[in-house]
Amino acid sequence: MSLRAFLLSTTILSGALIAPRYAHAADLVRKEPTAPLSGPAVDGFNAKIDGFGGSASSNGIYGGRGSVSAPLGYSFGVQLDGAAGQIANRGFGTGAGHLFWRDPSRGLIGVFGSHTTWNSPVGNVRVNQVGAEGEAYFGMWSVQGVAGIEFGNSVAGTVGPVIQTFTIPTRFTDQINLNY
Repeated sequence: MSLRAFLLSTTILSGALIAPRYAHAADLVRKEPTAPLSGPAVDGFNAKIDGFGGSASSNGIYGGRGSVSAPLGYSFGVQLDGAAGQIANRGFGTGAGHLFWRDPSRGLIGVFGSHTTWNSPVGNVRVNQVGAEGEAYFGMWSVQGVAGIEFGNSVAGTVGPVIQTFTIPTRFTDQINLNY
């Protein structure tokens, strides 16, 4: 064994067995990990707006949507959403409200309600939803879910030689999203 190898092996041995008990490197700063700090449910008045467009089954779809949120104290918030546009040259509009508790380091629990109306070829179709919503945050990942009741109306009519019917029954509705 060369002198260099012997000195390196004894340095490793003494560093592993003796040094950690008695001394730390002067430039080594050790910081214990801390839990993420909790913040307010909503950090102030927030708003967003966007537009969309495209087609489905050779029918044009376009419109705009927006959302505003505001704090209600430190741990609670409110959000209002709206959208309007056209599907196959027939107008639609939707609005929703959310009331929630939120801890940005853990998750969100809340209630929501929404109403959508569409001027179909045979009449005004209305869809309503009420329910609970939740989110859980895991670092860069989040799981979102909603569960509630959906209900609406029925409309029917003749469009050319075809009888069209739109029926929105009262039923359970849910959705789960995994986001990164």
